[in-house]
Amino acid sequence: TPTNTPTATPTKPPTEPPTYTPTATPTNTPTATPTNTPTATPTNTPTATPTNTPTATPTNTPTATPTNTPTATPTNTPTATPTNTPTATPTATPEGFEGDIAPRPNGDGVVLSTDVTQMRRFATGLDTVNPSTNELQRADSAPRGSGGDGALNSGDVVQTRRYAAGLDPLTGAGGPTVTADEQLRAVIGGSIFGEKLSKDASLRLSNVKDGAVAVEFASVRDVAAVSFRLKYDAMKLGKPSVSLGDLPEGSVLTVNDTVEGELTILIDSADGFGGVLETLRLVEISFANGSAEGTVILDSVANLSDLFGNDVRVLVGW
Repeated sequence: TPTNTPTATPTKPPTEPPTYTPTATPTNTPTATPTNTPTATPTNTPTATPTNTPTATPTNTPTATPTNTPTATPTNTPTATPTNTPTATPTATPEGFEGDIAPRPNGDGVVLSTDVTQMRRFATGLDTVNPSTNELQRADSAPRGSGGDGALNSGDVVQTRRYAAGLDPLTGAGGPTVTADEQLRAVIGGSIFGEKLSKDASLRLSNVKDGAVAVEFASVRDVAAVSFRLKYDAMKLGKPSVSLGDLPEGSVLTVNDTVEGELTILIDSADGFGGVLETLRLVEISFANGSAEGTVILDSVANLSDLFGNDVRVLVGW
């Protein structure tokens, strides 16, 4: 049988009375009475009395009296007289220039009074052109537009004068290379090649005292040159003498009397003559045997030219 071991009765340990920890009485920390920091009384900084800086009395800088610089009197620079740049003379071609016929036979590249003189000699037959050069082309300068017409007459004299005076610019030689038959150019009985011509100008022969004769002229156009030929009885009349008639001052008379019984006469003028249908006396011709009876004939071959070297149609013996 089991031994009953007695159940130990638990011994209650004595409950110790709790120890009261006294609550600490809070010590009232006195609130610090704030010390009134006295407001600093602002020290009135006295406003600085501005020191009146005396305004500087401006020193009157005397206005400089301008020195009258005398206006420079402009020196009159003389206007430069323009140098006339000479018109460049065209370079001569191997053929030369129209109208350039002196010195013979090739000319000298310019047209001067010497060329006019030589042209007068050609027009009156005192000289004949050299066929071994182109002297005919250079001498035969009128009409200018065609470089000549194959005849040397008063028109070529006028045109050469125009070249010499600078009225027309120099032109290279051209035109016909052979002489035309002057008989084909003659005006006979008021017709040429069978066509009736209007009378622009007329030439006629008239008798004057002591056996002298005169060649008279009338034209409705200004004429600058006229050339004509007369034939006379040299055995009866003797040597002729020719003088200018009623023509403008400066008219030039050229006479070829080298052929016995024949006179070729040229008259040219820079101013021209005619222009009205009144009769002018071109020349008077007297003969050594003035009282002798003889025959004088005005040849039908005559030539008149205007101021530009153009032909003026002429009727011989009106």
